[in-house]
Amino acid sequence: MTVNEKELLENPEVLASISSIGNCGICQKPITNEHPDEVRMVDGKPVHEDCYFNFEIAWM
Repeated sequence: MTVNEKELLENPEVLASISSIGNCGICQKPITNEHPDEVRMVDGKPVHEDCYFNFEIAWM
């Protein structure tokens, strides 16, 4: 997908979709600004750190 600078400035969701490593398995929002090796997993799906810890607390 080719995206120009104007499209990135007008639509931040485009940047998130390009730089995302996938959607969170809990909240379904894109995971951005994370190194793939540092992303926590739940049921084989990547999750945000906050979602991971809220999920763990909910299951205690």
